Amino acid sequence: MIILIAAMSQNRAIGQNNQLPRYIPEDLQHFKNLTSWHTIVMGRTTYESIGRPLPQRHNIVLTRDESRDDPRVTVINDYNLLLASSRGRVESTKHITSTRHLPYNPDNVNKAKALRQNMTEAEKKLRYTYMKPSNQHHRSPRSQQASTTPLVQGGQDEQSESGGIKYLRQQPILDYIVDFYCPKLRLVIEIDGDTHYQAWAQEYDQKRTKDLESLGLHVMRFTNNQIYYEFDAVVEQIMRYEDDYKKEEEDLYIIGWAQIYQLFLPYADQIELTEVHRIVDGDTYLPEFESDFDEVKREKHDEFDFVTYVRKVSA
Repeated sequence: MIILIAAMSQNRAIGQNNQLPRYIPEDLQHFKNLTSWHTIVMGRTTYESIGRPLPQRHNIVLTRDESRDDPRVTVINDYNLLLASSRGRVESTKHITSTRHLPYNPDNVNKAKALRQNMTEAEKKLRYTYMKPSNQHHRSPRSQQASTTPLVQGGQDEQSESGGIKYLRQQPILDYIVDFYCPKLRLVIEIDGDTHYQAWAQEYDQKRTKDLESLGLHVMRFTNNQIYYEFDAVVEQIMRYEDDYKKEEEDLYIIGWAQIYQLFLPYADQIELTEVHRIVDGDTYLPEFESDFDEVKREKHDEFDFVTYVRKVSA
């Protein structure tokens, strides 16, 4: 389903100088609630005005520039791919993938291979007890005993799989080698040993996390002790993140300015609108749509309303 989402003033203004015409904290929270764990589609100008991928969302940037390269998002040059995806002609928008890879330091490739041969006991426990596909019981962490019994080293494959979700181990990203990385979820899992309690290490970890998040990745950090003695809680936290991803509906939320709305309006199934109760200056306006849509829901507030419109059913 294609859903347009915007904030519009009484004179239909939706933006000025690539910015929202009015700052409304409730509208930003409403936008987050609607779009989290979904796919958002925006034009290049909108993406550049935001300056980063929006977290907990699959970010797609639509641009005519075929040379555009940004490993933090999926870059699409043909919007027909998105239209096909939203109507089930391809399995999922998540299968519209960029050929680009996350940046990494080639000098770390051999180091990563060596680390795969010398995993810590905590890394082994998470990998072989939860991530390996042979552990059919991994979806019931309460049945596991949180022991420190060493696990037997399995095969040397680089991928582990949890419920159909694959994890790469000791994966080079930027100048770092992360313990586990799931490309599908854009999730990094780090397991910290005792040295990470030191002040210099904590400062380094903060920078490392910030750098990884700048690529649109989500970072989870656990200590060795959490893996050894609080394993159920660790697994449940990872499972919640995985399950939230699996619950994601294949809706496309269209965000941005007039041009992209004009492009997708003929195909839109629904419009989520924040109607601001005032006239504001703007240089971008929402195209007329009311004749083709019915209002089905209105949540009233003093300065604005949250309104849902759905496309009229043809007779």
